[in-house]
Amino acid sequence: MSIGNEKSELTLGINGLGRIGKLTLWHHVQRQYFKKIVVNIGRQAGRSLADVAHYIERDSTYGRLGWFLHGAQGGPAIHQVDEKAGTMEINGVPVKLLRAERNPAAIGWQKEGVRLVVDTTGRFLDPTVPAEEAKGSVRGHLAAGAEKVILSAPLKLAEHSTPPFSPTPLARPPAWRT
Repeated sequence: MSIGNEKSELTLGINGLGRIGKLTLWHHVQRQYFKKIVVNIGRQAGRSLADVAHYIERDSTYGRLGWFLHGAQGGPAIHQVDEKAGTMEINGVPVKLLRAERNPAAIGWQKEGVRLVVDTTGRFLDPTVPAEEAKGSVRGHLAAGAEKVILSAPLKLAEHSTPPFSPTPLARPPAWRT
């Protein structure tokens, strides 16, 4: 992955469309680094995709999305809302909304071409829970095809669980430090 201004060929996945999920979406459509963004809502929200677009367009703190992207003169930033396909275009970035699965293992990130997922639900915080867990787990994103997962909340290990990693032994100090 390069860190220039050019657009990447990566597709970003966002799980959850609460406040943090919405602002994550705003940030990434402003930067326009990803070629496509896939957002998993996990359920049917509102009466139509137009209702979801209305929710995405406004924030109680930051105001309208167009203002956030282009200043006070900014107009509507969401275009081409397609209810049947579940897609819309936000600031020139194609965004697909998935509204069927809540369990991360069943989302199907691989089918959508998503390699990086940002989980903003705050629900799947214990990385020791196996992917097959009925209620879902953060490892489910990996089982569904994602290569990396970023959590928007701190990890919380269950009391009697084993850490997902072991601390590395201390390295020997360099010769100049002894």
